[in-house]
Amino acid sequence: MRVLPPTFPSLVTYQSLKSFVIYTLFTMTTTNPYVSNIIQQTGMTESEIHQSTSAITRVFPCIIHGRHFSSQEEYDYQLNEFLMGM
Repeated sequence: MRVLPPTFPSLVTYQSLKSFVIYTLFTMTTTNPYVSNIIQQTGMTESEIHQSTSAITRVFPCIIHGRHFSSQEEYDYQLNEFLMGM
């Protein structure tokens, strides 16, 4: 006896695609294990975590890894020199 592979419809119906998208949007969990860990530890939402870990605004003069920068312009110049010297 010969077993044939199952046949699948060639076109996905609009309703099934819509249901899949809605299901995915409302049940989607984070795929980042670090964010998942913070959510479990603190009870924060994913958006709260992203807001709390956003970029830090620097106040000049400042010291970064032992280097003193007296202004934003000096920092930008030194950063450019470092990146272009690579």
